[in-house]
Amino acid sequence: MHLRDAYVSALRFVKGRSRPDLDQEEMRLFALVGAIAIMDRAAGKVSASTQAACPERPWRDMVGIRHRLVHSYLDVDKDKLWITAQHDLKFLLNLLGEQLRSPKT
Repeated sequence: MHLRDAYVSALRFVKGRSRPDLDQEEMRLFALVGAIAIMDRAAGKVSASTQAACPERPWRDMVGIRHRLVHSYLDVDKDKLWITAQHDLKFLLNLLGEQLRSPKT
């Protein structure tokens, strides 16, 4: 599942890191933006019937998150990106539950 894989990657990119690392490590910044963009795209592919069956999940917030983080090409709001990676992704894990926790088979 692309959503789960991107989620796991995003968490790995920030584990043991601090916000200034995004300023100092261009590859980490691009990797994190890429993982979140994949999550955005994957969430947008979830069928309307699946979304309707899980109304407690923030589908609208998941779709379009990349646009909120990146205002124009290469103009990333690093503070929002860090908050998303450190807090919002953990919140997303709680909402999506076992589907994201389960290892890829």
